[in-house]
Amino acid sequence: MRINRTKKAKKVLAVYQSAFGFHEPYQVIVDGTFAQAALRVKVHIAEQLPRYLASTVQLLTTRCLISELDTLAAALKDRDQFLGPKLVLRRFQNRHCGHAKGCSAAACLKDMVGDSNKHRYVIATQDPQVMQQFKHVAGVPIITINGGRLFLMRPSPATQEHLQQKSEEKLGVESHEEKLLRKLNAVLQRQKQASASASALLSNKKKRKKKKKSKKGTGTTQSSSSSSSSSSSSSGGGGDTSAKQKKKNKKKTGK
Repeated sequence: MRINRTKKAKKVLAVYQSAFGFHEPYQVIVDGTFAQAALRVKVHIAEQLPRYLASTVQLLTTRCLISELDTLAAALKDRDQFLGPKLVLRRFQNRHCGHAKGCSAAACLKDMVGDSNKHRYVIATQDPQVMQQFKHVAGVPIITINGGRLFLMRPSPATQEHLQQKSEEKLGVESHEEKLLRKLNAVLQRQKQASASASALLSNKKKRKKKKKSKKGTGTTQSSSSSSSSSSSSSGGGGDTSAKQKKKNKKKTGK
């Protein structure tokens, strides 16, 4: 059963890792209400929280969160009830919050997280006011104790809206890239067609040149043949004339 809970927690953490850049060791700010609930159900925060998240964690608190326990003890006149949670918080690293005069836990955590939770804090609380105020801030994981067990809450509506916007932006970028790819493919296709046309023209020019050369060669052969024929006929005509002249001379001699 614990394995299934750990798997679910890891899936939720994976959302914060990919969308908001959370990483180990996770910085977990623990308030007095969470420490009090942990003592009541015997949850050892320093041991069980890393096992539940299957990750290394850095447990933090602030001076305001510790002093609020003193304020509650004085108001309720029950010092013993808040002494245990106070001792638990003092074991954790005291993160400077900048509130010199002190303030309520809700106000202190709000200032620590800010509008964007740029320091990537995880909030461990049982305070309904704190949970409510962080529903409107994207990227703030909340850990509570539910049914005697640690429980990492589902992403808040603000976080889910942020994830939706990022998804739509990603789709928009992909569609823009698709348009660019279509334009590039069209340009490449035109270049390919132009190259094919140029190759065809060059091939036709070469063919025409070959035809011209073959015609010139045929004309030269015919002219040389006619010249040979005319010279032969000329030489043959000269031979006939000399024979006739010889006959005439013989007749004259006989007379």
